[in-house]
Amino acid sequence: LTTSPHWPEHAEWLKPYVNDIDVGLHFNLTDGKMPLSHLMLKAGLRQLSPEAIYAELNLQIDAFDGAMGCLPRFLDGHQHVHQFPVIRDVVVQVYKERLKQSNAYIRLVKTTFHPGDTMANLKKAVVHSMGVEKFAKLLKEHQIPHNSTFNGMYSFSDANAFGRIFFQMLTMSADGALIMCHPGLDSIDKNDPIAKARFAEYQYFTSRHFLADCAASNLE
Repeated sequence: LTTSPHWPEHAEWLKPYVNDIDVGLHFNLTDGKMPLSHLMLKAGLRQLSPEAIYAELNLQIDAFDGAMGCLPRFLDGHQHVHQFPVIRDVVVQVYKERLKQSNAYIRLVKTTFHPGDTMANLKKAVVHSMGVEKFAKLLKEHQIPHNSTFNGMYSFSDANAFGRIFFQMLTMSADGALIMCHPGLDSIDKNDPIAKARFAEYQYFTSRHFLADCAASNLE
């Protein structure tokens, strides 16, 4: 999240691992900028300025390159905004101009709905309604690498059961899958509504259960 005031410091933390992991850009148009509901409405009504989005995306890529010394290995969007109407067309344009040569990939948030998971299904339905199928078509038309399956949406109030939830996500994943997660250290940050969920995820990923679940799912 290159718009964060912590980005320069966090980039230094990431640099030693840049050859071992994929470090990408989390494109932000909402946090500190515009409420998500307003952005969704403007995108749906095609009232967003492509020129302004183009400039903002390039600024965030520049901030990434300036701090990391390389371009993003992948691109996704904070609150999945990169798939919204108007925005997705700009994302494809900028990808072709700046990221295509490095064969970077883009997150496709095409999810599976599950009976009984009401809150998560509601999130998925909202994201889907903002143009998942059209974005998938764009990625295929322009031969842009993207994930085969996507998972990671769940009700954060169920974070205490994250191990069980994540194992289910693993079992539903195909080769080339992407699973979104939000691990973080223990925090009392009142500005972070999912701080408790972050720590629950962190505890799972640093436990022996995570690797055991991957092995049981025949995934690495």
